[in-house]
Amino acid sequence: MAVAQISHPRAVPGPIGNVHNAGLSVLLWGAGLACLGGLALAVYSHPRIYTASNPGLALYEFLQALGVVRPLILLFGGLRLMRLGVGLARREIGAARWVRQLLAWTLIGLPLLGVVLLWAEWHAGTLLSMDKISQLAIGAVLLEAALLYAYSWMSRHMAMYLGLEHTQSSAARTAWTLLLPTLLVMLAIAATPLENVFITSLTDQRFASSDPFSFVGLDNYVRLFSIRLDNIPCQTDPSGACQVQDGQTVYPRLNDYLGADYRQQRYRAVIAFDVIGNHFVLSGRDPDFVASALNTILYTLVAVFFQVTIGLAMALVLRSRFKGVGLMRVALLIPLAIPTLIATQFWTVMFYEGKTGLLNSALIGLGVIQQAQGWLLNPQLQILSLVLVIVWKETPSIALMLLPGLVMIPQEVYEAAQVDGAGCWQQFTRITLPLIRPLIGVALVLRTMQMLRVFDIFDIFLGRNRFSMATYTFNTLLEKQQLGYSSAISASIFLIMLVFTVIYMRTLRVDQA
Repeated sequence: MAVAQISHPRAVPGPIGNVHNAGLSVLLWGAGLACLGGLALAVYSHPRIYTASNPGLALYEFLQALGVVRPLILLFGGLRLMRLGVGLARREIGAARWVRQLLAWTLIGLPLLGVVLLWAEWHAGTLLSMDKISQLAIGAVLLEAALLYAYSWMSRHMAMYLGLEHTQSSAARTAWTLLLPTLLVMLAIAATPLENVFITSLTDQRFASSDPFSFVGLDNYVRLFSIRLDNIPCQTDPSGACQVQDGQTVYPRLNDYLGADYRQQRYRAVIAFDVIGNHFVLSGRDPDFVASALNTILYTLVAVFFQVTIGLAMALVLRSRFKGVGLMRVALLIPLAIPTLIATQFWTVMFYEGKTGLLNSALIGLGVIQQAQGWLLNPQLQILSLVLVIVWKETPSIALMLLPGLVMIPQEVYEAAQVDGAGCWQQFTRITLPLIRPLIGVALVLRTMQMLRVFDIFDIFLGRNRFSMATYTFNTLLEKQQLGYSSAISASIFLIMLVFTVIYMRTLRVDQA
């Protein structure tokens, strides 16, 4: 539970203090209205937005003209500034501290922004005249002086603000201060490409084609995520028993049994399976995408489970003090240092068919299997084969990520638990796991994101025989030349990553650890 910091007034503000506070509040309101007005002016300056024939086309024109990030920044930034202005007028301590932090960011950011703008002008070959530079410099100095005065005044008169503030708000300001440079770099580098991918996903644009394209809205996403699960009964003979042919139960054709809706929507079967005597068929309007998503999610869940489990076990071993532990830690880096292409060539030799394959030879020698397996040819073994490769290569990174957290746990905690009669398993479940839960959460998020966008291993080992979502995106773009549809697949991968991240954060309660 957050501990509240209570701010008691130590001085009664005079008329000058009231004027300064009111002035800052008005300035914040003005800045917020300026942001909202700038957004409205940007919309007004593009007549194609508000003259579009339908709302969907208007949305597309809006995204084409303004993007996604800039309108969100102007909208939420303006509302936040106006809210801070209201809080400052009410003399709330939380609002005052946020305004002071905002002034500090602005003091640091304005000179950097000026340098970036001057560099951009010089790089574009449009150098400003000396008179213009002098005017801008004078204006910048005056603005910096005003901001510095406001920051100094707020720092010296923080006692005039009342109320209480939770430590969570203070921690949020610190977190935003640390994250702000990274966020600005991400916005500068990644915002435009991500916007373009999302906007393109709303069209039927072709790749490497000058043909005109049209706005299709969410049709690409509807096609991707249109799936249905049907319980299909078997065909029966006159006696009512299921018909069997060549040892297999006979089922009706899906197009005939499911009717016109199934045919008109162009559903096709992806996978069929039996559960407690019921025969289910999973169908999709894009069965290749559904199959690639199932392949990727299955690969991700199995690979991440073994990576984190084995990585934690390796970290527990490496935490122990024994002769040669340093050499073992160095040996962990060997799989990480091998490029993926080289590692796949090594594992190709391991997966050779027949007894010439090292994996088949070893497992037959150990009595685990009776005959050689086609690891990359058998569909039931393909995902397992890829999991073996990635677990061998990437598990050491999990061990190295968890090891510092294990080392930081005081040994006295375990000694006290031993005195209280706790066994090894109780110490592991009651002490070790809770204390390294944030690290486990971070490891799960990072590895899941890496696995969900897997491309190289699927492409090298399986090619076009079996897709991951990333390889299917590549295939859709280059072979089918569907730029809009492939962009929708890319955006869908991001959404699936976001869902997994939210599940991890909620399940492990990383933010509360």
